[in-house]
Amino acid sequence: MYVKELRLSGFRNYKEESFSFCSGTNIIYGNNAQGKTNALEAVYLFSIGKSFRTQQDRELIRFDETFTKIDVCFDDAQRENEIEIVVRRDRKKQIKINGVPINKMGELIGCFTVVLFSPDELNLTKGSPNARRRFLDIAVSQMRPKYYHLLRRYNKVLEQRNNLIKKLRHTNDETLKETLGVWNEKLSDYGMAVVTYRKKFVETLKTYAKEIHLEISGEEFGLAYKTGFSSKEEFLEKGFMKASLRNISAKSGVSTNSIYTRFKDKEGLFSAIVKETADGLMDIYLESIQKATYSPDLNQANYEGEEGTDFVLDYIYQHFTEFKLIFCCSTGSQYEHFLDELGKIEESYYQELVDKYGKEGFTVDPFFIHVFCRAGWQTMYELVAHDCSYKEAQSFMNSTKLFNVAGWKAVMGIDE
Repeated sequence: MYVKELRLSGFRNYKEESFSFCSGTNIIYGNNAQGKTNALEAVYLFSIGKSFRTQQDRELIRFDETFTKIDVCFDDAQRENEIEIVVRRDRKKQIKINGVPINKMGELIGCFTVVLFSPDELNLTKGSPNARRRFLDIAVSQMRPKYYHLLRRYNKVLEQRNNLIKKLRHTNDETLKETLGVWNEKLSDYGMAVVTYRKKFVETLKTYAKEIHLEISGEEFGLAYKTGFSSKEEFLEKGFMKASLRNISAKSGVSTNSIYTRFKDKEGLFSAIVKETADGLMDIYLESIQKATYSPDLNQANYEGEEGTDFVLDYIYQHFTEFKLIFCCSTGSQYEHFLDELGKIEESYYQELVDKYGKEGFTVDPFFIHVFCRAGWQTMYELVAHDCSYKEAQSFMNSTKLFNVAGWKAVMGIDE
């Protein structure tokens, strides 16, 4: 396939311009700020319908125009084809392939394949995993359009599952809870298919890259697709203190230098694994504490507290591996005292509860409150440390809630 002609109207700095190309190597040269990159950007647009420089389509329109229209004529060895893209400031982007309008972006993927290499591509090695995933997704989608549709389904299921999890924080609907397993199963199926496509692509890429790299440098070249679980396994097996970045490097195929560059040290890597999950639990717990604190009476406060316990338990079991790391394997890291921090918050809440609802003349020893609150979070630790099933954990916590409500009423001198 090769591009025969590119026509630009109202695109970036171009008023009206056309380029004709040959079937061999074409070089675009000129002074700075003349529009060389803009022309390449226009070519790239025909591959996936998006720019590699901006997420805002209206930025493609020349400053003194209301729309831009770009056309490409190319030969794919079977026939001559034409793609037209029109972007307006106040309308949805319009795309035609050989004069026929398309309704979905997926119809464009694979029609016009492009490989882009720009200075930003250095992020493939220096940047976050997101940059590498994006590179893989764009490349595989162009070669295998079915992958594009698979990826869309995966992202849709992921979005719906996450929305369900948010809803479950505010409802006790058992029927709704049961659907979470269905979404998790779908997500797992689509995720496995996505990983399979990516691995096959990387294996193919490695074959060519290895030969080219050997020819250029005379050195062997390795390339592999890793899902990033090796570091978790190392921390789970040995704990934070004894975990070795050298072992993680060997298992993941990533050099220790790359790990240090990206995460600075072992603490940075461990934090990258658990921080988002830990922050999520803290947000859920603080929200439930706030609801219980501002309840109009003790019964409502108990209800909010019990509901908050359910939300916390659900969240922990949805992110079981991460909490195994935080609760059981974090000694020596900044998360070593995470359970103690949660206990302090609970201690403050129960002291306020006693002051607000305790029977006149009754006092509760602050040390009792301290020990009780730490024991509450120790319960969560035990459930995770002993790998209790979610059903076992629910049964245990239901019994604990009954025990706690009755016990606190007795301690506070409240008659039934």
